[in-house]
Amino acid sequence: MLAEFRNYQQGILPAGPGARNLTDFFASIDSTLDTTPADGPKVQRNDRDILNLLSKRADVLHLGPAN
Repeated sequence: MLAEFRNYQQGILPAGPGARNLTDFFASIDSTLDTTPADGPKVQRNDRDILNLLSKRADVLHLGPAN
C-alpha cells in the first residue's frame, strides 16, 4: 500500500476496478499530510556558548570518565 501511495505521489495513478476510489483515498491522505519542513537544530558557533550550556547542567554532568 505504501509503495502504491509513493507511486501516486510521483504521478503514477493506479488502474483497474477501484482505481478511482483508491485515488480519492490517496488524495485525502495527501491533503492531510503536513509537508512543511521542521525548523533545523540550533547550532552553537563558539566555545563560550557551549561552555555556558554545559555549566547549566554541571550538577548532573560528569566529564571525568569522558576524558
